[in-house]
Order: sequence, then C-alpha cells, then structure tokens
Amino acid sequence: MEKSNMNMKWFFNNQEWLISNFLDEFVAIDNEQLIDHSKNSKELLDKLKKNKQYTNSLLIQFVHGKNIKLM
Repeated sequence: MEKSNMNMKWFFNNQEWLISNFLDEFVAIDNEQLIDHSKNSKELLDKLKKNKQYTNSLLIQFVHGKNIKLM
C-alpha cells in the first residue's frame, strides 16, 4: 500500500484518539505516526518545513468531532 494511503488509513483508524486529544486542530501524519499538530494550518506547515518534515507522503487533516467513515 502506498505511504499516503497508509497515512490516511491510520488517520481514520485513530479518529477517537485524535478527537479526544486534538479536536479542532490540524494534524500532520507521516509513516503512520502523528508528527505535529496546530490549531493554525499555516503555522503547522511553517513548522513542518522548518523542521524538514514536509514530505510527499505527509498527510495533513483537520480533526473535528464528527466520525468519518473510510469507504
């Protein structure tokens, strides 16, 4: 499975934990791990670029209180 698909699957499989800990925040996931988070998307992108964590497989998603099903 492609890394970006694996990151998306990880996001959906860990929604309850993400909602409990990062509600209304943007999260960055790579290699099936949470690598950073922020309430501000630009701030998150700036931190990722500064720390050289911005990769092609990186997934950035907004965590909200609604469970979304992966189809």
